[in-house]
Amino acid sequence: MNLHNFGCNKIYVISRDDATKRRKDFSDVWDMFVDFEYVFVDAIKGEDIEVESTVFYDKVASFCKNIYATNISHRKIYEMIISNEEPIDSTYLILEDDVRPTDYFFESIENGVLENTINDLKKYTWDLFYWGRQQKKIHSLRYTDNLAIPTLFTDFGAHSYSISKAFA
Repeated sequence: MNLHNFGCNKIYVISRDDATKRRKDFSDVWDMFVDFEYVFVDAIKGEDIEVESTVFYDKVASFCKNIYATNISHRKIYEMIISNEEPIDSTYLILEDDVRPTDYFFESIENGVLENTINDLKKYTWDLFYWGRQQKKIHSLRYTDNLAIPTLFTDFGAHSYSISKAFA
């Protein structure tokens, strides 16, 4: 199955440098696809950053040093994108190392939805494209048959999205 790099110039995968098993598990799943060329980017680790503990008061633990470190890891990729020699209209797929294809993803390959989505993205100028979550429908307004604009910004994650160089 050919993924055409999700229509992007490059794919970055955020992963801790000591996460050998996670990297292997990611590769075991995604290496079955043709034209899915990615590079691992060493994540910033929560234990490697200094932050006042009062910044992270959160009863439900949805925001902690590790989440903050992940945010810094995404910023690290943005800086890599900005400083590279690619043209300003280049696009990049950013994944976290625990992202996995779902049954819906495989269906979208088989029924042509993924390819149509990639083709639709090539027709428009965009800054950020969110690829979705595992088996959750995101409330949105239809833009095309395959593209939608989210209306509720809840329950988002940064595990799989594409970004334009201009937006980085």
